[in-house]
Amino acid sequence: WSATDSARVIVRPHWLSFLLLGVYVVLIRLPFLDHPRPVHGDEVEFIAAIGFPTPYPVHHPGYPLWVGLATVIHKLGFSPYASYQVMSVFGSGLLAIALCRLTSRFVDYRLAWWTGFALGANPIVWFLGTTALNYVFATALVVFILDLCMEARQTRKKQCLWYAGALLAIGSLIRLDLIAWIGLPVVFVAWGSQRRFSVAGLVGVWLGLTLNVILRDHLYAPKYPHSLRLGEASGLSHTIDVILATSVFKLGLVDGLFRSIAKLSVYLGWSFGVGVLLILALGWRSMPVSARPAKLLLWLWCAPMTAFILFIHASEAGHMLPLIPAIYLLLAIQLSSRCRPRTARIIMLV
Repeated sequence: WSATDSARVIVRPHWLSFLLLGVYVVLIRLPFLDHPRPVHGDEVEFIAAIGFPTPYPVHHPGYPLWVGLATVIHKLGFSPYASYQVMSVFGSGLLAIALCRLTSRFVDYRLAWWTGFALGANPIVWFLGTTALNYVFATALVVFILDLCMEARQTRKKQCLWYAGALLAIGSLIRLDLIAWIGLPVVFVAWGSQRRFSVAGLVGVWLGLTLNVILRDHLYAPKYPHSLRLGEASGLSHTIDVILATSVFKLGLVDGLFRSIAKLSVYLGWSFGVGVLLILALGWRSMPVSARPAKLLLWLWCAPMTAFILFIHASEAGHMLPLIPAIYLLLAIQLSSRCRPRTARIIMLV
């Protein structure tokens, strides 16, 4: 995991190139903000929650920071829907920048930049980046947290583990899924570090869960009875029931596991198109030895999340979104090891 584990030339990026990438992604979103709405039922509930916390929450398990930020933006003069769109569009730019940063730890920076470019133009990322849904913003946090973990492992900046833990705790208030998505890799990386930094991951996961429990108990309190939908329980048991509604434990192998496998295959196929064939052709097992740190990172990134999707909860494309940047990282590493630099960048651009 150290910098010497990977035989690569580190090209230092300039902050202006990150800014250019983020601005590009934001600009290509702007012509599509006035699309038919809502695109999902959750958007209706998010809009109804504007004015946090009086009419909140309206959707289990609750997204207090997402709704709270939208309320602040709404007070600046934006419509309720546009208040969420501002964060989604901004999150799109952050996501491209985050992937560029993370990828540049393993490949030439120019290829890393085009990898962020490709993610910004990915159809499902593009679509969700113009809605009131919080998947793109949450995925940007996922990649930034993993980038902080790699920063801590590849340099002496071990304090980055505390930053990663804090960002995980705060991000869980936007989507509680973040703990299930990347809690394990954060804990794993922190645990293998120096003693005074080894608890950072555990603290981040514990703090995120604690904050969510405290806020849920407060926001679902009887003093806001009008915020609960008719006949809907307000406790933790209901939240668990919602999460397990698509699980193999409740629906069995056919309607649970096999249906989730079909959903994941369709969503990834739609997201990458013929690029799936390229990824399969390059192959996971043939990754170069120098990419071993990246291979471990991808295992920690994708394995827990894929298991959660297949066995616990997979209702829509947004739940698979954090896997998309991981696949782009894998593709960039493969292209870097098999092609000339210019050829690799052209393929990524295409």
